[in-house]
Amino acid sequence: CTSGCFDILHVGHIDFFRRVKSWGVNSILFVGVDSDAYVRLTKGKSRPIFDQKTRAQVLEALADINFIILFRNINFREDYYKNKLKLLSPSSVVFGNTDKPIVSRTALQTKQLGIEFKHLPNKLKLGSSSQIAKAVSLF
Repeated sequence: CTSGCFDILHVGHIDFFRRVKSWGVNSILFVGVDSDAYVRLTKGKSRPIFDQKTRAQVLEALADINFIILFRNINFREDYYKNKLKLLSPSSVVFGNTDKPIVSRTALQTKQLGIEFKHLPNKLKLGSSSQIAKAVSLF
């Protein structure tokens, strides 16, 4: 189980999903897609580029992802997120996010529920925000 914005899909996302999926035999990958309001709150007023439904449709085309979850709440990282984890009951939650407060809070929440937390750093050092900035600078 993992979640994120996934606004501009890039090779870093693909690499992340493949690495997560490869960990288990017959593993099932749930991917949560952040709400538009949460993305605006965390990434700025100009984001997301694509709305949540569109971002989910793009992710649905990826073979490594089995299920898409649309997060509706702006502050899903709290009780809403914990309730989703209780419902799904995954064996592990994997985060590639480097925002230490978010990683720490998520790790604590998952451990409180008896779910393994794994932090999988972005080895390609790519992010949608940097890709958008690069594209904008070309014009």
